[in-house]
Amino acid sequence: MKIIHVINSIDISTGGPARSVTHLINKVIKKSTNIIFLITNKTIDPIITDFTNKKKSIFFLNRTRDLTKTLDKLNDLKIDLFHGHGIWQLLVHKMARFARKNNIPYIITPRGMLEPWSLSQKKLKKIIALFLFQKKDIEKAAVIHVTGEMERLQIRNLGFKNPIAVIPNGVNLNEYPSTYPTKSIKPKKILFLSRLHKKKGN
Repeated sequence: MKIIHVINSIDISTGGPARSVTHLINKVIKKSTNIIFLITNKTIDPIITDFTNKKKSIFFLNRTRDLTKTLDKLNDLKIDLFHGHGIWQLLVHKMARFARKNNIPYIITPRGMLEPWSLSQKKLKKIIALFLFQKKDIEKAAVIHVTGEMERLQIRNLGFKNPIAVIPNGVNLNEYPSTYPTKSIKPKKILFLSRLHKKKGN
């Protein structure tokens, strides 16, 4: 299969989705023969500039409007599937519109952006965006991908009837010990700081 992933940004400053999307793609290309591309906006400090497998490519756009031109070139390869990460963003919307125009199925991963708390932020803008384009983009998706059961229920409560795939973000268990330290070993302290935002409890 030939698959194109689209995300607004993979800059190191943008939080979880930039990391989970790039890690996901890197793992998939090691385990499959699929041809995979990632399209994103050009930023100052992207998490990665290319995948470990050089047959796969990242396209950094100078401007969002360059997306259609890039997709036209890649579509000559007969793209089988699009996967848009995040919503409320022009880049993912343009991907969805291109996919519908060319009868190519696409997946939307909201990345928590349809949760009640998220919908309450900049509420008026999101109501307008839902009416103008966002609702249609989600409704026409072949599958909505979520990372947890709670997110699935919240999307169903919003009235979307598409198939929903619940697939959590992966964790490499080999990076963690399989046994607990004995009491004789002085326990280590770990400090975790999430993105500084009200949603994260900061």
